[in-house]
Amino acid sequence: MRYRSKGAALIVALRAVQAALGGAGGFFALAGTLTTLAALSWFADALYRLWFEARPAWWGLVPFLALLALVFLATGLVRRLPRPAPVIEERLARPARALVLFLSPTRAQLPPEPERVRPEHIPANDSWAMPLVALRKHFDAGTLEWVVVISSAGQGDDRDPRKRGTWHLLEDFRRVVADLVGLPKERILTPPRFRYGANFESAAELWEALDAALALLHAQGVRTGIVIDVTGGTKLPAVVSGVAGLGEGVRLEYVSTVDKRVFEYDIRMRIHP
Repeated sequence: MRYRSKGAALIVALRAVQAALGGAGGFFALAGTLTTLAALSWFADALYRLWFEARPAWWGLVPFLALLALVFLATGLVRRLPRPAPVIEERLARPARALVLFLSPTRAQLPPEPERVRPEHIPANDSWAMPLVALRKHFDAGTLEWVVVISSAGQGDDRDPRKRGTWHLLEDFRRVVADLVGLPKERILTPPRFRYGANFESAAELWEALDAALALLHAQGVRTGIVIDVTGGTKLPAVVSGVAGLGEGVRLEYVSTVDKRVFEYDIRMRIHP
């Protein structure tokens, strides 16, 4: 193929290089890198000549201009770097090895021990009903090994049930799970540091509680197949769990209040140009 001018031939050649480098992003990244290296070499050479060869005073503008060009080019390169962006994959929940959940208050009236808890003791619209759906799903799949419960701390007024926290309900919840799901009580843990609950109004403390829960599972040899259930608790635990869901081997889960299907959300950071 013949070209009308040398300029047209040059453009075609540059486009061929661009395509070989994976498009405009790769082409400009390489061109910017080579130009930046040239500017850096120019800057170093100008400083050397100014200092060791006793160049005149106006020569001082050369390294200044070289430095200015270097900063400009480096800034342009940084702006062209690919940026990570979160990608959320939603699907029906897969079986999990371990479940981390937040304990909500309950209206259930449990029978005195040693009488077993029966399904009718947990109202269908109770806050404990939905986590039990998820627990049964994973336990029936034969994969559930551990459950870590994060309860809420009291707010200083034990006379108000809303401010008592849920830490005092932990043993009741373990009993309910053992009787209605089948998971032994010794497999239902809570981080020792948060035996009396975490402040559900503090993002920092919730993050520490989640970190302690994951460390507890790691100590049991579980590093994959970990699910954080965000059905229970308040909105802030769900927000903090979303950040924890970025961790390797961790995904989020939610039980639909409409049809009680269990969905999982796998959050990953991917590079986008």
